[in-house]
Amino acid sequence: MNDAAKIAAKFEETFEHIRVERMEGVPILNPALSVEMTELVEWETWHAGVLVTPWFINLMLIARGKEVDQPITGTKKLFNLPAGVFEFIRSEEEGLGGFWMCSLFSPALEFGDQETAMAVADASFATLMNEEENEGEAGMERIWRGELPREETPDTLAEGEMKRDDREDSRQEVSRRAFLTAGRRQAGTTRGDAT
Repeated sequence: MNDAAKIAAKFEETFEHIRVERMEGVPILNPALSVEMTELVEWETWHAGVLVTPWFINLMLIARGKEVDQPITGTKKLFNLPAGVFEFIRSEEEGLGGFWMCSLFSPALEFGDQETAMAVADASFATLMNEEENEGEAGMERIWRGELPREETPDTLAEGEMKRDDREDSRQEVSRRAFLTAGRRQAGTTRGDAT
């Protein structure tokens, strides 16, 4: 087991303990979810991944070495990820030390099963860490709305282009007057009539 896998396993063990010892009976728990972490990857000086729990889904940054400063729990800090700038909060747990968390879903009540939650965690992580598809906060907003990113294939590109073209055509057909009057024209009324 490599370092990243050991760290992920330790996080899962610790947060499972938190679920049992500290979170039992808390109404924001989603009983369909369990504690699971995506594969950790190295990013700059951090191990990065997404932790799924019954009460949140968070992007996690765990220092690969000793951090230069030792911020206290609750400290907020902006990190410049490939997809944009995001606010993280410092946390610390016995056995884990300090780490940074960025909330993706909290609470995580909208997920019906673990498989869906993990798919969203993986898709969120891919979007946040992918420079080539950098859409910044717009991409994350789509994920927060529950829209999973689709793989771009020639078919989906053509479909997307067609839909965009249809919207552009329909926008060009609607005049300002038709938009403001919702396309209704009343017989016998002239400009300025209030009836």
